[in-house]
Order: sequence, then C-alpha cells, then structure tokens
Amino acid sequence: TACGEASSSERGGGAGTGAGSGAKPGSGSTGTTPVTTRTPQSGDATPVTVPGGGGDEQEAALVAGVYFGAPDGDGLVLARVAPPLAGEHALPGGGFDLTHDAIVSVERPGDAAGEAHIVVGAADGKARRSFAVRGVVQARGPALSPDGTMVAFTGKLPAGKDDDVFVAAVDGAGTVDAVRLTTAAVGEDSPRWLGPLRRLVYAVHGDKPGLRVVDVATKKQLASILTGADPGGVAASKDGTHAYACALARGYDVATGAVASDALQALLAGAKAAGVEATGFDGCDVSPDGSALVLSARVAGGSALVTATVEGAEVKALGAVVDGDEPATPRWLP
Repeated sequence: TACGEASSSERGGGAGTGAGSGAKPGSGSTGTTPVTTRTPQSGDATPVTVPGGGGDEQEAALVAGVYFGAPDGDGLVLARVAPPLAGEHALPGGGFDLTHDAIVSVERPGDAAGEAHIVVGAADGKARRSFAVRGVVQARGPALSPDGTMVAFTGKLPAGKDDDVFVAAVDGAGTVDAVRLTTAAVGEDSPRWLGPLRRLVYAVHGDKPGLRVVDVATKKQLASILTGADPGGVAASKDGTHAYACALARGYDVATGAVASDALQALLAGAKAAGVEATGFDGCDVSPDGSALVLSARVAGGSALVTATVEGAEVKALGAVVDGDEPATPRWLP
C-alpha cells in the first residue's frame, strides 16, 4: 500500500477513528466549481464542497485540521473538512502529505516503467518544484518527515515485482537518488514517520502480515509486529509511540509490540449508528494528541471520512464523501 495515498492494499481495510473536533464540515463559498458534494446515502451530514478551479486566494500556511484528496481526472484536489480550504490545490494522482508550510505529492508517469517525480510546493501553491527519482518506478504515497527534509514513499525497482519502501531528500533538483529500505520478497508499503526520530513504520503483506520499524540512517530493522491479518494502511502517533494497522483498526505500542487498542467491531457499529454503512476501513491518521483517529470508511460507490477515539467510541461522520474506487486517505494536521 502507499503511505500518503489510497492504494490498492489500503483498500483492503483501515482502522480509523478520530475524535477531536466535532466540528461539522461546511460547504463554503469560494466561487469555484465543486468536484465532490455527495453526502452519505444513509446520513444527514453536511456535504463538503471541494474547490475545482478558479480560486485565487490561497492560504500562506495551512491551519490545523483534517485534509484529504478528492480524485479529479488523473489527479487530486486537496480539500479540508473544516474550515474549507481557500483557493485551489490541484495535485498529481500519486498521493500527498503535508505540513503547515509545504505539500508533497507524487506524479505518476504515463508509462508504468517511467521514473516517478516528487513534487514539493509551498502551502500557498506557489514555488512548486519537481524532481525525478532515479531508478524507482510506480511510486506513490509520500510521507514527509517532520522536519520537512526527507520524503518516504512506496515504489518498485524497474525489474521489481513487489513494492518496497524508499526515502529521498527533498532539497534536490533534476534527478535524485533514493535509498531503498526494504528488500523482502513480499509487498512492503505505507511508510509513516515515527515522530521526530529518523525511524519509519510500514506495512508488510503476504503470509506473515504485520508492521515493521526501520532506522532510516542504518537501514536496520528495529521491530517486527505480526498482525495476524493484512494491516492495510498505516498511521503513527505524532510522538512516534504508537502505530496503527488501519484495516484492523488496531493500535500497537511501538516499543513493546503489544496491542494498545482494538476497535474494528466498535468502529463498524459506531459508523452505522452515525449513518455511514461502512464495509471496512482504508487509510487512517492519528489526532495530534494521540487520542483519536480519522479514517476512510468504504461505503457504496466511494468512501466517507469518520472519526472516533482510538478505542472506537464517539464515532462521528465528517460528511466528506468521495466517489470512486480510490479511498480518500486523510491527513490530520496538528
């Protein structure tokens, strides 16, 4: 799966809960054409309007909130649940990640064998630059390091069969080299940074699914957590102490590997009570204080964002619904 994006393996599940802001999303008026305004079929949440073009005023810095990407042709339109995002942020279709000052995304080449491009831009959509990643194809799902100097992502070697996890510096230009961090003969993807430390947690698929932690500098594997079922997407608490297998709605203590929360059944029941008929969960992210998750719930015809506590209580529908097969993988910006 991919880390900042909704990939096919993430489509297999994702735990998310989120709690936090019980603010209702609004449609906002930006003078732009809405791309997505569909509401859940069995709910009364206010729909989110995604700007589709024409907005001139953009935010100099992104404020705290839940962000997601709405598919728009071959790309994405960045949106925020509440308050609505000012101006238009059109992104490539390979997923995104963000900080208050920067947005990173992956441009998928038309040729599957072509080198991918990492695109880094300021929060206001200006000063965007793109650089090719040498020797890596089919890249997606970027995860920007907390200090904004490195990006982790999922990709393949030109002759490779399985997904691997790579990192690259974001201060490059032209073509840059990426460091391959995983080499197992199974799919490994969805990297997420563990707090300010140079460590990543990522998903492992295959016969022994789980989560693994790797030191970026040494490429040494620090921990392996068997999940017993495919983890889907991955999320990590902002302090790096907990990692989440989104498909299982399960949290783990990174230091010990112990299960810290197991919320799948509670989330499914809570989502239904909130008017979201979820059949599973895809990508998820953790609230700034670590007490809640926001997740992409699979619903008829698309995905819907919900929040809950990490234990699966207080489930709320955010009203953001995205049509299509690609999940609206969320990012919760502190």
